[in-house]
Amino acid sequence: MIKPQHKPVIFIFSVIAFVVVAMIFQSYITPRPSEKTVPADGSIRARANALMTDAAEQQKQGNAEEAGILVDKAIAADNSWSVPRFAKGQLLITQGKEPEAVALLEETAKLFPKDPEAGLILLRTGMTLKIKPEYEEIARKVIALKPDSGEAHFYLAQTIISTGNKAKFEEAKSELEKAAVQGKGQPNIPVEKAHLAILMSDFGNAIPNLNEALDLVTSMQGKENPIRIVINRRDIALYMSQAYAGLKDAANQKTWADK
Repeated sequence: MIKPQHKPVIFIFSVIAFVVVAMIFQSYITPRPSEKTVPADGSIRARANALMTDAAEQQKQGNAEEAGILVDKAIAADNSWSVPRFAKGQLLITQGKEPEAVALLEETAKLFPKDPEAGLILLRTGMTLKIKPEYEEIARKVIALKPDSGEAHFYLAQTIISTGNKAKFEEAKSELEKAAVQGKGQPNIPVEKAHLAILMSDFGNAIPNLNEALDLVTSMQGKENPIRIVINRRDIALYMSQAYAGLKDAANQKTWADK
């Protein structure tokens, strides 16, 4: 029996990319419409916002430690605002402290259960390290809050697939179709469709999905992070090999196994 390895989508973070992280901060310090609708006390939010602006400037100048201190102060200044916690998570990631970042984001998702971004940011980060069973419920909550999030539908499918619960495989298949509507052009979606097809012994259906993913990856050459492209190609080769093995096509199975 073929037992495909699950290969979660891996988001590659550059090593202390100061300018990029500063831009992330700048996007975070602008309150989203939902925050403007139900603002915290004006002076408190203004203080936290000013601290986040200063943190972004410090990060841009390469002062990561000072930026972290300012973000911590922003969290303390307005603990009803999720944004500084997101920024803290990004800082921890750039410092190579992914487990600490995930722990913080898990806490943030619990503190802000009605903020879909809290759940999405946790899933983006946490699932690159380990797909935990509880992430399925988080993905469902995000979908309830934000039904048109293709990303959330994709993560729900991944969590179901990772548990190996065959009773939910049809649901995972449906979730991937919903993700495909919102995420056209993303090779990880047909790759995951192929992964699921292999688990369901639908080997013939896996191959067209993998060919689609391969075409998308080829078209992204020179436009996307090269490491991410390598990872996508690796996953495609792995699943192609397993699909052809399931079809008892030894020649093609060996061709892809050798890639």
